[in-house]
Amino acid sequence: MSKLPLLLAATFLPLMLVSQNYQTVNSGRTSLFSGVGTKAIRIDSVHVSGDSTLYPFATIQQHDIECFSVDQASLIGPKIIIRNNGQNLFINRNNDTITINTGAEVNESWVAFQPAQGHKIIAMVTSKEKLTFLGLDDSVKTIGFQAYDGNNQPVNHSINEKTIQLSKEYGFKQVMNFYLFPDLESPELDETLISMELIGMTNPQVGLQNFTWLDVFDFQSEDEIHIIETSTEEEIFSNISRSQTKMLIFKYLTRNDTLNGLNYAYSLEQGIHNTFNGTTTYQYMFDTINTSVFPNPHFDKLSGEPVFAEWVFVYNQYGNEKVEPDMNNMFTYDLGYPCLGRIIADGCLHSSSYNKGLGGPYYSCSNLPGQSMDRTLVYYKKGNTTWGMPLTIVSIENDAEKSEIEVYPNPASDLLYIKNVTPDSNFEIWDITGKTVARGMFSHANTISVQNLTKGVYFLIVTGRNGEVKTCRFLK
Repeated sequence: MSKLPLLLAATFLPLMLVSQNYQTVNSGRTSLFSGVGTKAIRIDSVHVSGDSTLYPFATIQQHDIECFSVDQASLIGPKIIIRNNGQNLFINRNNDTITINTGAEVNESWVAFQPAQGHKIIAMVTSKEKLTFLGLDDSVKTIGFQAYDGNNQPVNHSINEKTIQLSKEYGFKQVMNFYLFPDLESPELDETLISMELIGMTNPQVGLQNFTWLDVFDFQSEDEIHIIETSTEEEIFSNISRSQTKMLIFKYLTRNDTLNGLNYAYSLEQGIHNTFNGTTTYQYMFDTINTSVFPNPHFDKLSGEPVFAEWVFVYNQYGNEKVEPDMNNMFTYDLGYPCLGRIIADGCLHSSSYNKGLGGPYYSCSNLPGQSMDRTLVYYKKGNTTWGMPLTIVSIENDAEKSEIEVYPNPASDLLYIKNVTPDSNFEIWDITGKTVARGMFSHANTISVQNLTKGVYFLIVTGRNGEVKTCRFLK
């Protein structure tokens, strides 16, 4: 029987490719690195035929100003060849080979890069020491580089200032985007050769992890999210101007985890200012909403991994924030053209960000005269943790014009009497921060005891049996 090379899924080979100490990349592990945002390395398949060849997931790569691909190479090249002698080979954009000798010891050097044209690069292990990173202790080799000219004389080169580091058990602790080694560029993608530090990995799961759509909307009962949305539009030639400001308070009431996702019930309170040619109207809305959250395969991809939707783009992760690019940083296939082209769009463009456990999208846009759009997180309460300044929606009402209930005495000391409410109406009292300090139901006596309230400004919110909401302000 003839022996055929095997093309196997990487997930089935986590043990086969860890026998060599200081090997750069492992097929059973996803690693995250700090770069411009977060960079990721994940092996999607392995070809075994004597040497082992690892194929990382491809990223968007630039070939010329108007040509981009999503299937040519990862940030560390199209493949990694693992030789039994400890050499790990990487391939750059010009199809030149970069050699990393994982078995080299301190002060041992070798030719890492020698193209037909250009500088020769010599690599050397400059140190080997025990380091602690991501809560792990391991032996780490540091490898430096030096460029030489055709006469074997050292020359100044940006590669001389860069290093990589190899951990004995966990591979790259510090890596470079070898596809651009040693001095290639992708100007339209704003990419050059950079050193990147390991900030998280799976197997073992330590440090920063790729987070998912379910992580973004990971709320518990009594969590709150306060958001302000604004938009403006001015039509210069018709002298028309519009603007809107929304204040939104999401209060999560219940949560139910299912096999497929998450189910929530939450209250949504909105105060909406609409201004048209200088005239402002105000609207107050309150509702209780049931919703479900399911996995989002597009969003759940690694930072830098192409998303194939209406357009082709990548999410970038910055710690616990993921950013979807604006339209000018998305790509599409042009008919008759062999590669991706960048979309050229206009309008009020914005990148949308999503935060782990804090929802989204959040964005800001003001790149066109007379237009702007913003959606900003201004406050949250998650468990015992709070951040920002809470909104008080009723505080922006003009009480003299908007109030449909009357209270007396105002200021009150012991009892507050309320006019124009029907029996079985519910009420809440909020303090100036929007915190509920009292709640109940009216029966036949339209009074509320405020004896236990401290001195200050309060808001009374009355909800009738038909769902109508009335508000007013009083002093204690």
